[in-house]
Amino acid sequence: MMKKLKSIVTGEDLAFEFIKFEQPAGEMYMGVLVASEIFQISKVNRISEKYKNEESELSRLTQRDLKENRIAEISSYAESNDVIFPTPIILSGNSDFVIQDGNKFYFKESAKEHFSIIDGQHRLYGIMKSRKKDELVLPCILIFDTEPYEDALIFITINGKQVRVPSSIIYELFEISPNRSEEKTLHNLAKTFNNDEQSPFVNSIKMLGYKMDNQEFAPITQSSFVTPLRDLITKNTLFKNLFSSEQDDVIYKILYNYFSAIREIFVNDWGKKESILQKSVGFKALIIFLDKVLIPEAQKSRDFSKEFFVSKLKKVHNNIKTPITSQDYGSSYGGAKKISDAFKQALEDN
Repeated sequence: MMKKLKSIVTGEDLAFEFIKFEQPAGEMYMGVLVASEIFQISKVNRISEKYKNEESELSRLTQRDLKENRIAEISSYAESNDVIFPTPIILSGNSDFVIQDGNKFYFKESAKEHFSIIDGQHRLYGIMKSRKKDELVLPCILIFDTEPYEDALIFITINGKQVRVPSSIIYELFEISPNRSEEKTLHNLAKTFNNDEQSPFVNSIKMLGYKMDNQEFAPITQSSFVTPLRDLITKNTLFKNLFSSEQDDVIYKILYNYFSAIREIFVNDWGKKESILQKSVGFKALIIFLDKVLIPEAQKSRDFSKEFFVSKLKKVHNNIKTPITSQDYGSSYGGAKKISDAFKQALEDN
Protein backbone atom coordinates (compact mmCIF):
# COMPACT_ATOMS: atom_id res chain seq x y z
CA MET A 1 0.00 0.00 0.00
CA MET A 2 1.26 3.46 -0.95
CA LYS A 3 2.53 5.33 2.10
CA LYS A 4 1.05 8.74 2.78
CA LEU A 5 3.11 11.76 3.73
CA LYS A 6 2.79 12.78 7.38
CA SER A 7 2.27 16.45 8.20
CA ILE A 8 5.35 18.01 9.74
CA VAL A 9 2.98 20.01 11.99
CA THR A 10 0.38 17.48 13.20
CA GLY A 11 2.04 14.13 12.51
CA GLU A 12 -1.17 12.98 10.81
CA ASP A 13 -1.63 12.11 7.13
CA LEU A 14 -1.18 15.33 5.18
CA ALA A 15 -4.57 16.08 3.62
CA PHE A 16 -5.76 18.89 1.36
CA GLU A 17 -9.51 19.56 1.30
CA PHE A 18 -10.23 21.37 -1.92
CA ILE A 19 -12.71 23.22 -4.06
CA LYS A 20 -12.27 22.45 -7.74
CA PHE A 21 -12.67 25.25 -10.27
CA GLU A 22 -11.83 25.82 -13.90
CA GLN A 23 -10.38 28.75 -15.79
CA PRO A 24 -9.21 29.01 -19.42
CA ALA A 25 -5.76 27.85 -18.29
CA GLY A 26 -7.20 24.60 -16.90
CA GLU A 27 -8.46 22.88 -13.75
CA MET A 28 -7.30 24.10 -10.35
CA TYR A 29 -7.81 22.99 -6.78
CA MET A 30 -8.03 25.54 -3.96
CA GLY A 31 -7.70 24.80 -0.26
CA VAL A 32 -5.61 25.69 2.77
CA LEU A 33 -2.48 24.31 4.39
CA VAL A 34 -0.23 25.45 7.20
CA ALA A 35 2.85 27.27 5.89
CA SER A 36 5.20 24.51 7.07
CA GLU A 37 3.08 21.91 5.27
CA ILE A 38 3.27 23.84 2.00
CA PHE A 39 7.02 24.14 2.48
CA GLN A 40 7.16 20.39 3.14
CA ILE A 41 5.90 19.50 -0.34
CA SER A 42 7.31 22.42 -2.32
CA LYS A 43 10.52 23.30 -4.14
CA VAL A 44 11.78 26.38 -5.96
CA ASN A 45 13.25 25.99 -9.44
CA ARG A 46 15.29 29.15 -9.84
CA ILE A 47 16.07 30.24 -13.36
CA SER A 48 19.63 31.20 -12.38
CA GLU A 49 20.42 27.53 -11.65
CA LYS A 50 20.58 26.79 -15.38
CA TYR A 51 23.80 28.81 -15.57
CA LYS A 52 25.34 26.78 -12.74
CA ASN A 53 24.32 23.35 -13.95
CA GLU A 54 23.96 22.74 -17.68
CA GLU A 55 22.09 19.48 -17.07
CA SER A 56 19.18 21.43 -15.59
CA GLU A 57 18.55 23.36 -18.82
CA LEU A 58 15.28 21.58 -19.59
CA SER A 59 13.75 21.46 -16.10
CA ARG A 60 11.14 23.78 -14.63
CA LEU A 61 13.37 26.79 -14.08
CA THR A 62 11.01 29.75 -13.78
CA GLN A 63 11.60 31.51 -10.48
CA ARG A 64 13.66 34.57 -9.64
CA ASP A 65 16.39 34.43 -7.02
CA LEU A 66 15.17 35.23 -3.52
CA LYS A 67 15.65 38.74 -2.19
CA GLU A 68 16.78 38.50 1.41
CA ASN A 69 15.50 41.96 2.35
CA ARG A 70 12.03 41.02 1.09
CA ILE A 71 12.11 37.77 3.05
CA ALA A 72 13.10 39.66 6.20
CA GLU A 73 10.23 42.12 5.73
CA ILE A 74 7.69 39.32 5.31
CA SER A 75 9.10 37.40 8.28
CA SER A 76 8.70 40.46 10.50
CA TYR A 77 5.19 41.12 9.18
CA ALA A 78 4.17 37.49 9.72
CA GLU A 79 4.66 37.94 13.46
CA SER A 80 2.49 41.07 13.71
CA ASN A 81 -0.94 41.01 15.35
CA ASP A 82 -2.90 41.98 12.23
CA VAL A 83 -1.09 39.74 9.73
CA ILE A 84 -3.00 38.74 6.60
CA PHE A 85 -1.90 36.69 3.58
CA PRO A 86 -5.02 36.34 1.39
CA THR A 87 -3.21 35.61 -1.88
CA PRO A 88 -2.77 31.87 -2.53
CA ILE A 89 0.53 30.07 -2.94
CA ILE A 90 0.36 28.39 -6.34
CA LEU A 91 1.99 24.97 -6.73
CA SER A 92 2.39 22.77 -9.78
CA GLY A 93 3.06 19.05 -9.63
CA ASN A 94 2.40 15.59 -10.96
CA SER A 95 -1.05 14.17 -10.19
CA ASP A 96 0.70 10.89 -9.32
CA PHE A 97 1.85 12.56 -6.08
CA VAL A 98 -1.68 12.61 -4.61
CA ILE A 99 -4.46 10.17 -3.72
CA GLN A 100 -7.96 11.55 -4.17
CA ASP A 101 -10.70 10.73 -1.69
CA GLY A 102 -13.84 12.68 -2.59
CA ASN A 103 -13.01 16.39 -2.27
CA LYS A 104 -9.78 15.67 -0.44
CA PHE A 105 -6.24 14.92 -1.61
CA TYR A 106 -3.77 12.92 0.46
CA PHE A 107 -0.13 13.43 -0.43
CA LYS A 108 2.10 10.43 -1.04
CA GLU A 109 5.53 10.30 0.55
CA SER A 110 7.00 10.90 -2.92
CA ALA A 111 5.34 14.34 -2.94
CA LYS A 112 7.90 15.72 -0.49
CA GLU A 113 9.72 18.68 -2.07
CA HIS A 114 8.25 17.87 -5.50
CA PHE A 115 5.64 20.58 -6.09
CA SER A 116 7.09 23.59 -7.94
CA ILE A 117 6.24 27.00 -6.54
CA ILE A 118 4.80 29.01 -9.42
CA ASP A 119 3.90 32.03 -7.30
CA GLY A 120 4.48 32.98 -3.69
CA GLN A 121 8.05 31.93 -2.95
CA HIS A 122 8.93 35.11 -1.05
CA ARG A 123 5.78 34.88 1.06
CA LEU A 124 6.45 31.26 1.93
CA TYR A 125 10.15 31.68 2.68
CA GLY A 126 9.47 34.79 4.74
CA ILE A 127 6.88 33.01 6.86
CA MET A 128 9.21 30.01 7.26
CA LYS A 129 11.76 32.32 8.87
CA SER A 130 9.17 33.53 11.36
CA ARG A 131 7.88 32.00 14.58
CA LYS A 132 4.46 31.56 12.91
CA LYS A 133 5.51 28.95 10.34
CA ASP A 134 3.61 26.15 12.12
CA GLU A 135 0.55 28.31 12.84
CA LEU A 136 -0.28 30.42 9.80
CA VAL A 137 -2.86 28.81 7.55
CA LEU A 138 -2.43 29.91 3.95
CA PRO A 139 -4.64 29.62 0.88
CA CYS A 140 -3.08 27.28 -1.64
CA ILE A 141 -3.85 26.34 -5.25
CA LEU A 142 -2.69 23.10 -6.82
CA ILE A 143 -2.29 22.70 -10.56
CA PHE A 144 -1.49 19.28 -11.96
CA ASP A 145 0.45 17.92 -14.95
CA THR A 146 1.43 21.19 -16.60
CA GLU A 147 4.30 21.62 -19.05
CA PRO A 148 7.26 23.79 -17.99
CA TYR A 149 6.37 26.52 -20.47
CA GLU A 150 2.81 26.64 -19.05
CA ASP A 151 4.24 27.24 -15.55
CA ALA A 152 6.42 29.99 -17.02
CA LEU A 153 3.48 31.67 -18.75
CA ILE A 154 1.39 31.56 -15.56
CA PHE A 155 4.30 33.13 -13.66
CA ILE A 156 4.71 35.84 -16.33
CA THR A 157 0.98 36.62 -16.41
CA ILE A 158 0.63 36.88 -12.62
CA ASN A 159 3.77 38.91 -11.99
CA GLY A 160 3.72 40.90 -15.20
CA LYS A 161 0.34 42.32 -14.22
CA GLN A 162 1.25 42.96 -10.58
CA VAL A 163 4.78 43.28 -9.19
CA ARG A 164 6.96 43.95 -12.19
CA VAL A 165 9.35 41.14 -13.12
CA PRO A 166 12.71 42.30 -14.56
CA SER A 167 12.56 42.26 -18.36
CA SER A 168 15.68 40.10 -18.58
CA ILE A 169 13.85 37.37 -16.63
CA ILE A 170 10.83 37.67 -18.92
CA TYR A 171 12.99 37.15 -22.02
CA GLU A 172 14.74 34.21 -20.34
CA LEU A 173 11.46 32.42 -19.74
CA PHE A 174 10.44 32.59 -23.39
CA GLU A 175 13.22 30.09 -24.11
CA ILE A 176 11.16 27.21 -22.76
CA SER A 177 8.10 28.04 -24.86
CA PRO A 178 7.65 25.53 -27.73
CA ASN A 179 6.34 28.27 -30.03
CA ARG A 180 8.33 30.62 -32.24
CA SER A 181 8.10 34.27 -31.25
CA GLU A 182 10.03 37.53 -31.47
CA GLU A 183 10.84 37.23 -27.77
CA LYS A 184 12.23 33.73 -28.13
CA THR A 185 14.37 34.73 -31.12
CA LEU A 186 15.68 37.79 -29.28
CA HIS A 187 16.54 35.72 -26.23
CA ASN A 188 18.33 33.13 -28.36
CA LEU A 189 20.35 35.86 -30.09
CA ALA A 190 21.44 37.27 -26.73
CA LYS A 191 22.22 33.82 -25.38
CA THR A 192 24.28 32.87 -28.44
CA PHE A 193 26.23 36.13 -28.39
CA ASN A 194 26.94 35.60 -24.70
CA ASN A 195 27.96 31.92 -25.02
CA ASP A 196 29.85 31.88 -28.33
CA GLU A 197 33.58 31.91 -27.50
CA GLN A 198 34.33 33.86 -30.70
CA SER A 199 31.56 36.41 -30.12
CA PRO A 200 32.36 40.08 -29.44
CA PHE A 201 29.97 39.78 -26.48
CA VAL A 202 31.21 36.49 -25.02
CA ASN A 203 30.30 36.27 -21.32
CA SER A 204 29.59 40.01 -21.16
CA ILE A 205 25.77 40.10 -21.16
CA LYS A 206 23.91 40.03 -17.85
CA MET A 207 21.41 37.41 -18.98
CA LEU A 208 19.23 37.54 -15.86
CA GLY A 209 19.70 41.27 -15.36
CA TYR A 210 22.64 40.98 -13.00
CA LYS A 211 26.28 39.96 -13.26
CA MET A 212 27.02 36.29 -12.60
CA ASP A 213 29.96 35.15 -10.45
CA ASN A 214 32.04 34.19 -13.50
CA GLN A 215 31.60 37.54 -15.27
CA GLU A 216 34.32 40.14 -14.78
CA PHE A 217 33.00 42.58 -17.38
CA ALA A 218 29.28 42.55 -18.16
CA PRO A 219 28.26 46.09 -19.18
CA ILE A 220 24.78 45.33 -20.57
CA THR A 221 21.69 43.42 -19.44
CA GLN A 222 19.81 40.99 -21.64
CA SER A 223 16.87 43.41 -21.65
CA SER A 224 19.00 46.35 -22.85
CA PHE A 225 20.59 44.10 -25.44
CA VAL A 226 17.38 42.80 -27.00
CA THR A 227 15.27 45.99 -26.83
CA PRO A 228 17.07 47.75 -29.74
CA LEU A 229 17.19 44.42 -31.61
CA ARG A 230 13.40 44.18 -31.35
CA ASP A 231 13.08 47.42 -33.33
CA LEU A 232 15.53 46.02 -35.87
CA ILE A 233 13.61 42.79 -36.58
CA THR A 234 10.19 44.46 -36.51
CA LYS A 235 10.91 47.66 -38.47
CA ASN A 236 13.96 47.15 -40.69
CA THR A 237 12.75 45.50 -43.90
CA LEU A 238 15.78 43.23 -44.29
CA PHE A 239 15.71 41.88 -40.76
CA LYS A 240 11.92 41.71 -40.72
CA ASN A 241 11.99 39.49 -43.80
CA LEU A 242 14.75 37.34 -42.35
CA PHE A 243 12.74 36.82 -39.17
CA SER A 244 9.54 36.07 -41.11
CA SER A 245 11.38 33.43 -43.15
CA GLU A 246 12.87 31.96 -39.94
CA GLN A 247 16.46 32.76 -40.96
CA ASP A 248 17.62 33.56 -37.44
CA ASP A 249 21.06 32.19 -38.27
CA VAL A 250 21.47 34.84 -40.97
CA ILE A 251 20.36 37.57 -38.56
CA TYR A 252 23.00 36.37 -36.12
CA LYS A 253 25.71 36.22 -38.80
CA ILE A 254 25.10 39.80 -39.97
CA LEU A 255 25.13 41.09 -36.41
CA TYR A 256 28.19 38.96 -35.62
CA ASN A 257 30.09 40.43 -38.58
CA TYR A 258 29.09 43.97 -37.63
CA PHE A 259 30.05 43.77 -33.98
CA SER A 260 33.23 41.83 -34.76
CA ALA A 261 34.20 44.78 -36.96
CA ILE A 262 33.34 47.19 -34.11
CA ARG A 263 35.55 45.20 -31.74
CA GLU A 264 38.43 45.22 -34.23
CA ILE A 265 38.29 48.94 -35.05
CA PHE A 266 37.25 50.56 -31.77
CA VAL A 267 40.07 49.16 -29.66
CA ASN A 268 39.93 52.09 -27.21
CA ASP A 269 36.29 51.26 -26.45
CA TRP A 270 35.61 47.55 -26.69
CA GLY A 271 36.08 45.84 -23.35
CA LYS A 272 36.98 49.12 -21.66
CA LYS A 273 34.99 50.13 -18.59
CA GLU A 274 35.38 53.87 -19.23
CA SER A 275 33.66 53.58 -22.62
CA ILE A 276 29.88 53.48 -23.05
CA LEU A 277 29.98 51.78 -26.44
CA GLN A 278 29.15 48.35 -24.98
CA LYS A 279 26.67 49.73 -22.48
CA SER A 280 22.97 50.19 -23.19
CA VAL A 281 23.27 53.70 -24.66
CA GLY A 282 26.22 52.77 -26.89
CA PHE A 283 24.65 49.50 -28.01
CA LYS A 284 21.45 51.29 -28.99
CA ALA A 285 23.50 53.86 -30.91
CA LEU A 286 25.32 51.10 -32.81
CA ILE A 287 22.03 49.45 -33.74
CA ILE A 288 20.58 52.77 -34.95
CA PHE A 289 23.71 53.38 -37.06
CA LEU A 290 23.50 49.87 -38.50
CA ASP A 291 19.79 50.24 -39.23
CA LYS A 292 19.80 53.71 -40.77
CA VAL A 293 23.21 53.92 -42.45
CA LEU A 294 25.11 50.67 -42.93
CA ILE A 295 22.34 48.23 -43.84
CA PRO A 296 21.12 50.36 -46.79
CA GLU A 297 24.73 50.57 -48.06
CA ALA A 298 25.28 46.85 -47.52
CA GLN A 299 22.12 46.06 -49.48
CA LYS A 300 23.27 48.20 -52.39
CA SER A 301 26.60 46.39 -52.55
CA ARG A 302 25.09 43.03 -51.55
CA ASP A 303 27.87 42.66 -49.04
CA PHE A 304 27.25 41.94 -45.35
CA SER A 305 30.70 40.60 -44.60
CA LYS A 306 32.90 41.65 -41.71
CA GLU A 307 35.29 43.19 -44.26
CA PHE A 308 32.51 45.47 -45.54
CA PHE A 309 31.73 46.71 -42.05
CA VAL A 310 35.44 47.15 -41.24
CA SER A 311 35.90 49.35 -44.32
CA LYS A 312 33.07 51.65 -43.23
CA LEU A 313 33.96 51.74 -39.55
CA LYS A 314 37.59 52.61 -40.25
CA LYS A 315 36.36 55.81 -41.85
CA VAL A 316 34.18 56.54 -38.82
CA HIS A 317 37.03 55.83 -36.42
CA ASN A 318 39.38 58.17 -38.27
CA ASN A 319 37.03 61.10 -37.74
CA ILE A 320 35.74 60.61 -34.23
CA LYS A 321 37.17 60.98 -30.76
CA THR A 322 37.61 57.77 -28.79
CA PRO A 323 36.92 56.37 -26.31
CA ILE A 324 33.20 57.13 -26.48
CA THR A 325 32.34 58.37 -22.99
CA SER A 326 29.36 59.68 -21.07
CA GLN A 327 31.19 62.99 -20.60
CA ASP A 328 30.86 63.61 -24.34
CA TYR A 329 27.47 62.06 -25.06
CA GLY A 330 25.63 61.50 -21.79
CA SER A 331 24.39 58.16 -20.48
CA SER A 332 20.67 58.36 -21.26
CA TYR A 333 19.01 56.95 -24.35
CA GLY A 334 19.02 60.47 -25.76
CA GLY A 335 22.78 60.06 -25.98
CA ALA A 336 22.29 57.11 -28.33
CA LYS A 337 21.05 59.39 -31.11
CA LYS A 338 23.96 61.77 -30.49
CA ILE A 339 26.42 58.91 -30.91
CA SER A 340 24.73 57.52 -34.02
CA ASP A 341 24.56 61.01 -35.55
CA ALA A 342 28.26 61.50 -34.77
CA PHE A 343 29.09 58.18 -36.47
CA LYS A 344 27.05 59.15 -39.52
CA GLN A 345 28.76 62.56 -39.76
CA ALA A 346 32.21 60.98 -39.31
CA LEU A 347 31.48 58.60 -42.17
CA GLU A 348 30.31 61.43 -44.44
CA ASP A 349 33.34 63.62 -43.55
CA ASN A 350 35.82 61.04 -44.75
